[in-house]
Amino acid sequence: ESSPSCTAKPAAAEQKDYVEALTKKLGSMMAGATDIVTLQPETFNTVAAAVSFKLDGATYYGFMARSFGFEQMDIYVVIDENGAIAKVDAKQIIREEEYFANFAGMPYGYMEGFVGQTSETWNDDIAMIATATISSNAMKQATKDAFAAFNSIK
Repeated sequence: ESSPSCTAKPAAAEQKDYVEALTKKLGSMMAGATDIVTLQPETFNTVAAAVSFKLDGATYYGFMARSFGFEQMDIYVVIDENGAIAKVDAKQIIREEEYFANFAGMPYGYMEGFVGQTSETWNDDIAMIATATISSNAMKQATKDAFAAFNSIK
């Protein structure tokens, strides 16, 4: 008897390439970015794509994390060459607003609260959104993973 031939593909071959989505998002987040280079950080976790790029003579690192909040969330973190967050964005943070009775929209300046944070100054409270614990946890995890990926590259 012969058994059917089975060819296994490495898990990475089945993974979607998120570099294109990250690069497209950087076009609006960091307009004018040039010299975009795909990176393979040692630390993966929720980070699905990583790139380096130049903007106004400085080097930046962009990360796309796919953290699980209410659903899978695409979160973008840009870290400057000194290890400080330059910008954070997410495709959508709260998807089902009707489930959050006390939720009245994103707190003013929420994303700006991440700017300037480093892996040394970061604390989990920065990611907290009142009544949206699951989304807050997704933002917290994505940010920690972006710092870990940045530190593995540097």
